[in-house]
This record gives sequence, C-alpha cells and structure tokens, in this order.
Amino acid sequence: MHADFAYNRRFEITADRHAGGSWTRRSHPDYTLTFWPEDCSSEAEVEWQELLVHVHFDARYRVEDLEGLFGLEGADDADEEVEGNYRRQNLLKMHA
Repeated sequence: MHADFAYNRRFEITADRHAGGSWTRRSHPDYTLTFWPEDCSSEAEVEWQELLVHVHFDARYRVEDLEGLFGLEGADDADEEVEGNYRRQNLLKMHA
C-alpha cells in the first residue's frame, strides 16, 4: 500500500467525480493522509479509478461527545435537512 502525507493541502470544488477535489465545498484540512494500492503507479491514476482514500485531520473537526458524532441510538435525523440546503457543520463532519 502506498501512503502520502500532506500538510495544508487544498481540495477545490469539482463536479468531475474522477478529478481530485471536493464535491461540496473547498476544503483545506490541516493534515491529509492519502492511501492507494501498491500495484498502482501514480496518485492521479488511482484518483481516476476511485481507489484512493483521503483521511483528513483538522482542528475544526472536533467531537464534543459520541452522541454528537453518531447521534442517539435509533434516532432518525434525516428530517432536519431541507432538500438542497445542507448545514456547513454537517458537510465538515462528512469530510472528516
């Protein structure tokens, strides 16, 4: 497995699912660990094949308690969002 470490790497908004970046908002995490299979030669190649995984670490991604991160057991919070209107805090959690 290949791994890469980046400090303050920027992820720009893109609609192309094969391009590197973010689908929702521009992201600029403090640290990013990137992993891809050993038999692939370049990060761009595995990005196109969707075999790449980014793990972001950022001070803004904080957890106050486990319920705040995962919700209450059996709770369905899907009603909180209006179609097409997502909260920034939820987007940050998703990218975490």
